[in-house]
Amino acid sequence: ANVMGFGADTKSWADLAKTCEEAGADIIELDLSCPHTAFVESPELASIKEVAGLPPSTIADTDLAAKIVKESTKACKVPVGYKMSPESGWPRMTYIAKACQEGGARFVSCTNAITGLPQIDIYNDGKMYYQYGGQTIGLTPGEQIPLVFYIGNANRFLGMRSVATIKTFVPQLDV
Repeated sequence: ANVMGFGADTKSWADLAKTCEEAGADIIELDLSCPHTAFVESPELASIKEVAGLPPSTIADTDLAAKIVKESTKACKVPVGYKMSPESGWPRMTYIAKACQEGGARFVSCTNAITGLPQIDIYNDGKMYYQYGGQTIGLTPGEQIPLVFYIGNANRFLGMRSVATIKTFVPQLDV
């Protein structure tokens, strides 16, 4: 089960993980990489807190990630791990991996999608657009630019880097 709690509310993560286990999940993956989970302020990102939810404090705050993992592993009997973000970067991903491993994580999923901006249509005055649900959505000037998440070749290389990094520096974690 892929679990997303409410930002820094560690109990919400543990409660949902336990609920999923009780519903029959054989393994719990804590999605510490999704920006939808973190509309909370990170001490490390206080200067840009007005950027609602990005980057997630679970990416930026190693201690918070470890607390979420520890709470969730205490609540569950099945293996608990976490999904990392390529936004963690080097060397932060090693600190987060070590802290989560010490908090009880058995594995890490490398990695979630990378964050980017919509495509730019050079034939239409640089108007940005993106694909969503098979539909092309154009953005008008002055409209808030949505962040989009890309999966593909670039993500594959970041994923391979993440796997090699975690296995080198935190070999106790399954990847």
